Amino acid sequence: MRDLFGFALLVVVTILILFVAYQFVLPFLLKYLFGIISFFIIATIIVHRGRIHTVHFEGYFKPRAVLMLAFSAFALPLLHAFMVFLYTDFDFALIVFVINALVPVVWTTKVLFAHRRQKKRYFLEGHDLEDLIERWKKWSVALQLELDALSSLQISSDDCEPWERKLGLGPLFPKDITKEKEETMDMIKGLGNRIEDFIAKAQKALMLVQSKQGRASASDFASEEKELENACKSVLSKSKSLVDEVYSGVRAPEWEDMAMLKKGMRKVLA
Repeated sequence: MRDLFGFALLVVVTILILFVAYQFVLPFLLKYLFGIISFFIIATIIVHRGRIHTVHFEGYFKPRAVLMLAFSAFALPLLHAFMVFLYTDFDFALIVFVINALVPVVWTTKVLFAHRRQKKRYFLEGHDLEDLIERWKKWSVALQLELDALSSLQISSDDCEPWERKLGLGPLFPKDITKEKEETMDMIKGLGNRIEDFIAKAQKALMLVQSKQGRASASDFASEEKELENACKSVLSKSKSLVDEVYSGVRAPEWEDMAMLKKGMRKVLA
């Protein structure tokens, strides 16, 4: 009997709490503090996604994240105050704006000062160069994997039977791509050597920064990095096209050409 009474009391208290929250607490928060609540919800997402380093530099953010934080600190309280102004008078809406903007602005100012300190340290200690080196080590691995994929291809120039072509089981445009494969592999090997030289130069610059014998940053390598990145994307795209052709039997560049597409469809339907 005592357990039943306790359970009934728990149900009544829970219903009472939900009623008070729905009737009084929630309307109060939405009317007076919605600007603060909405800001911290958005700020949590921005901070989580905008960090450059989640461990050692948790206060250093991407430039876009900094701008979004500063904008949100004013825009969300202002939007809330405008909504309040639609149902009340200007003086009350102004008070609501000041209250809702104060906490976000103070918090954002503190975060931005921490961001500035960590940004200075990030470049002074050469962490931008470390990130540059790690990024190009990943590119090197990606190129090596693509080279392995190309070298393992078994290319056959034999044409398929007519019934296979009609069913889509064989190449619509049979072509021996052995020479193209070898050229692509040579390009990847050449890019791999260039990346090794690039990483070696970045490591040398990092040693100068860490030993405080010189100053350097990742921006010094920006033009060379952009050139390398474009070359890597181009050769990886070409390699992927070759791999897809061998496994699917369709040359992607020819499918992108509408004239070749129509010609191929006429062959299939003949």
